[in-house]
Amino acid sequence: MTTPRLTRRELLRSAFATAAVTAVGGAYVFDAPFAGLREQTRGRQTTLPTRLLGRTGERVSTLAFSGESALRAADSEPRADALINAALDHGITYFDSAREYGDAEIHLGRVLGKRRGEIFLAAKVDARPYDDAWRSIETSLRNLRTDHVDLLQIHHVQSLDDADRVTAKDGSLKAVVEAREQGLARHLGVTGHREPQALIEMLRRFDFDTIVMPMNAADPHYLPFQGPLLDLALERRMGVINIKVLGRGVLIRGEHAISIQDAVNYALSLPVTAAVVGVANAGQLPRLVQAVRNFKQLSAADMTALAARTAPVAREANFFKRDAGAPWPE
Repeated sequence: MTTPRLTRRELLRSAFATAAVTAVGGAYVFDAPFAGLREQTRGRQTTLPTRLLGRTGERVSTLAFSGESALRAADSEPRADALINAALDHGITYFDSAREYGDAEIHLGRVLGKRRGEIFLAAKVDARPYDDAWRSIETSLRNLRTDHVDLLQIHHVQSLDDADRVTAKDGSLKAVVEAREQGLARHLGVTGHREPQALIEMLRRFDFDTIVMPMNAADPHYLPFQGPLLDLALERRMGVINIKVLGRGVLIRGEHAISIQDAVNYALSLPVTAAVVGVANAGQLPRLVQAVRNFKQLSAADMTALAARTAPVAREANFFKRDAGAPWPE
């Protein structure tokens, strides 16, 4: 069965009308604190642009750092340390990782244990059974050398069956809620990049604070996360983190390439808090930092045109989605 594409009208409604993304004195409406929300940075300082992480009240850098790419592949402690310290020195304040990212948590803990106050720290729980989830949480805290994380996320919900496992009586959701009650996590979130409907179901079943999902310039062409899922997250005033911004490099290579600046402009023109852009080494960070500093809010017409340019490589750039049929890019 062919998956319907997101039409231009649907894209406009979801990304602009619903979110009310209009400039007001250099800020965006979706980024303004709503009534009763107390904005905070907890002493974190940065020279990078920042946005509000939804109803958490936390303000973090619009460029986020994940241990998924470079830290998973880091072949030495000095190389990993250099990357993490460079990210901190450039002003990135949002850091996240997961148990399944090799030694990424251990690398982060070695550095962030000394610089914990500079960051908003997120961790993820991959396990589904309650007991396994608790062991995962405890291991992550040890690896990260901290007594709490700012955000604890149910990781990579892939299907409705997976949502059932998470929310079962003895599922991982129970463990993360208890972790928050015990002060081990301040906020709770959910992540996914395979199937938007699974995340919609998760939001219906629990009132999460944040969501991590992929919305690159090729997203509208196949199983779009822009649309009902984004609408629901915004309705709930959730913090939204945008991932897979470059489609693991597919979008910035070859005949149909767009620029890194184009990709960043698209990702941050959506009503999101921050964008995760993977890096292979510390030397790649300055270019990404500059792209974030040079961010230009795109019009609806500009976003539609940019998305159209990615159509020939839509499946390859969305290789992580259900039934995409594209190989994992090297």
